[in-house]
Amino acid sequence: MAVEINPFWIDGPVPPSCFIGRRREVRKTFSQLTGPGQGSVAISGSRCTGKTSLLHYIAAPETAAEWDLTGDNALISLLDCQLVDHPFNVTAFWQQVLTLFQPHLQDSMGEKLQTLCQQEQIGNADFEVILDALHQGGRRLILLLDNFEQLVRTQVANETATRDFLSQLRALINRRPRTLSLVVATGEPLEELCQTIDFGGASPFPNSFMSVRLKEFSDQEVNELIEHTLSGTGVAFDEHDRSHVSRLSRGHPLLVQLAGHLLFEARAAGPLTTESYQAMEARFREEAKIRGLSF
Repeated sequence: MAVEINPFWIDGPVPPSCFIGRRREVRKTFSQLTGPGQGSVAISGSRCTGKTSLLHYIAAPETAAEWDLTGDNALISLLDCQLVDHPFNVTAFWQQVLTLFQPHLQDSMGEKLQTLCQQEQIGNADFEVILDALHQGGRRLILLLDNFEQLVRTQVANETATRDFLSQLRALINRRPRTLSLVVATGEPLEELCQTIDFGGASPFPNSFMSVRLKEFSDQEVNELIEHTLSGTGVAFDEHDRSHVSRLSRGHPLLVQLAGHLLFEARAAGPLTTESYQAMEARFREEAKIRGLSF
């Protein structure tokens, strides 16, 4: 008898092909990116609510094409800020950014990027030259920054450097012509993360972003995830199963996947009994606790 592969995704971000729900958040994000202002977006949400999955979905060529953002007019690059060297410095950040989209520019722009990456220092003025060259070629850059809080250091010793860095980023995304948009993902809302930073009378950094908050899945999104995940497996969850998943997970995206994973495993082992559901629930709580998501 063939062993059924469990289709529920419980480790790491889901791939774009498995991304479910968040239609309002996706629409709000792309409306900001593609609207007249070509603005920036701040995504926030508690642990494992799908921030990284959403960024990967936004960056997927198929998703971008749906919103008329193709490689011919927009370079979309994703950087996990945990990969930026510590202690943080601006040059290391820009080197990471430039390295990301260098492979997409094979002409003289690619050569300019390579030369720039080798400089001992990279600042806003250097990056403005790149943005102007992109604009002349009819292109723009959309930079997705995951775990952005890693770059926002609010300790007294770091406040000046952090304020200067954020102020420079704000200047880049607000300059005309609009050639750079940022999508940052953080646990806390951006305005809370930056609330202790004194911007000296200038507009605070978060004011340049549209806020998108990821909350728990609705019952409709939970059912959509279950349907999509079980498609083609020959396994179905009845109404009692779905209610069980919703009750255990309370709509938390990772916990929906975890409850579905354990229920699928239990069904593969044979007919479910009251004891089976109880054992599954005990294991669910244990696994959720390991992930720091116990209720």
